[in-house]
Order: sequence, then structure tokens, then C-alpha cells
Amino acid sequence: FHQNGKNLYSVYQTATGNGQTGSAYGSPTLYNSNNQPSFPLEDIKSTVPDVKNVVLYTNGYQLPWGHLETLQAGEKKIKLEGARAGEDFFKMFSYKLAAGNAQTILKDMKGIAISRTVAQSFFGSPEKAIGQSLRFENKLNFLVTGVFENLPKNSSLQFDFLVNWEAQKKLLDFASGDVRSYIQLADNADPEKTAARITQYLNTRRPN
Repeated sequence: FHQNGKNLYSVYQTATGNGQTGSAYGSPTLYNSNNQPSFPLEDIKSTVPDVKNVVLYTNGYQLPWGHLETLQAGEKKIKLEGARAGEDFFKMFSYKLAAGNAQTILKDMKGIAISRTVAQSFFGSPEKAIGQSLRFENKLNFLVTGVFENLPKNSSLQFDFLVNWEAQKKLLDFASGDVRSYIQLADNADPEKTAARITQYLNTRRPN
């Protein structure tokens, strides 16, 4: 259903280690000596020109074995299913906005995008929600930067709110190991050649 969805791809990686080969949709991840993750595909636009946009996406506490996350405004608390996404998310995907700008809705690390239902529950309307503060898990305050229409049932991604990917890396704990990468290619790009260039780039980032 994504009208902006021309040339959209989900990254699928195959890796070999210790004599075994595995494949998954998870984003390639490196870990430093402190076991902190980094994600090489974040820089792919500057290395592979045929990549127009890239988004890393992950759930909050992944259901069904995780738990919902709490947003609060005043005395009202609601448990919701949240996710984190890169700032290109609403540029690449055609989730309709009730309030806010697709170019900036996920640009601010302290911003949060919420669904129409969540906006109405807390503030009465999408318009009244913009600029309002929501407390996340009684730990951090986020400002509402946009409101998206309730997601259609045929969306493979389901979430009640989104926070910025940088917030996930710098402010929040990683609650899910399932990090996805979505890439949008330029109109004239050859997917197979681009995939080969991405693989070549990832090989340069592997630890020796």
C-alpha cells in the first residue's frame, strides 16, 4: 500500500561462521570490546550512491515474550506497542500523517510520533498533541512531533508510537535483538549490482 514504496527493499543477509551458514532479515551488526553494537548500514548512503534512503527499525520489547511500554501524560498512563526508526522512515513509507511533516517527524532525538488513537486518548486530537510532552517508561520525556493515522491491518510493521533511531542508540536500552534495515534505491539502480556493492562494503567493515 506504500505509494512512496518504489524500489523499496528489506535487507536479507547470509553469513558463514564456524563452518555454518545462516540467513536472516536482521541488520548486520558489529560489537565492540564492551559488547556495544554498531550498525554498518547506517553509513551506506555515503558509500553506495545507488542507495537513496536507508532506515534501521526495531521493536521495543518484542511481543509476545516481551511487554508493552508505558507512555504517560499527567496522571494518565497507557501501555502501548512502540518501535524505533531512522529519520527517513516516513519519507520511504507512505504511512499517512494526521499532523506533522514527514521530512522532520523523526529528526529530533527527543521527538516521538504517535498514532491518531494515542493522540486522541491523551490530548483529544492530533492537532492538540503536537508539541505536548509524553513520559516514556517513567524515565524520559519526549515531545510529540507528529501523529500518524492508525495503521492498516495489512501493514507488516505494527506500532502505536515511534521514537528516533538515535534515541534508541543513545538514550534507551536495546530491548529487542531484531533490528531490520530497509533500503530505497535510486530509480535507475540495478538491485543485484547494488547488493554486490553493499556486500563489498560490509566486508571492509568486518573485524580482522
